[in-house]
Amino acid sequence: MNKTVVALRAHRQPDHVRDLALTLRRASESASTGGAARLAIDLPADDALYDRLGRRPQRAADWQVVAHVWHAADDHPSLLGDDLHEVHAWRVDEQVAWDYDRDWPDGTVSPGVKQISFVGKRPDITDEQFAERYRAHVDVARVHHSGVWKYVQNIVSRRSGNGTSTIGAISEFWFRSVDDLVNRYYTFDDSSAVTRADSANFLDGASTTWMLVREHWLRS
Repeated sequence: MNKTVVALRAHRQPDHVRDLALTLRRASESASTGGAARLAIDLPADDALYDRLGRRPQRAADWQVVAHVWHAADDHPSLLGDDLHEVHAWRVDEQVAWDYDRDWPDGTVSPGVKQISFVGKRPDITDEQFAERYRAHVDVARVHHSGVWKYVQNIVSRRSGNGTSTIGAISEFWFRSVDDLVNRYYTFDDSSAVTRADSANFLDGASTTWMLVREHWLRS
């Protein structure tokens, strides 16, 4: 099964996240005939959550919504509809580092909060070096991110759209609760320094960005 991560933006500025949710629900209905076997949508979290965490991305993304599409066809199903604009799409090789037990129905918000990071690749290393170092980061994350409920790495294998060539991978961190995000993001006093040092082996900070989102499974 192929996986594609799609960055989307509404044609008009939405009044509320619920507008985006409605738009994506419409899109999921059209995707059901387009070959999407599984479909999950990440909608932006409230700004207050960044305040509680105490930090924000240095560089804002130019999209509002992220769709995760699992599909059998070589080309991913269209998720556009009349209200959406596809900004970028990345075909990825997905690896689940560790997982939770999912016990909630489709169409409902997943518990807690999720951080999705678009990892820029250091320009001075090869794709192979990037993939090797990025995969090895799982062992560091397992020790130093005790509050992470689920961790998925997605290495980019194909890109479409403008300005996406610097993204080497897409990381997904799930937190079971906001408290875990705020208080258990790092395990030890030196965890922030350790994880940053390891990430510097593959990550380019100037082209990396991240978002806090709420996850919605529309088809599992």
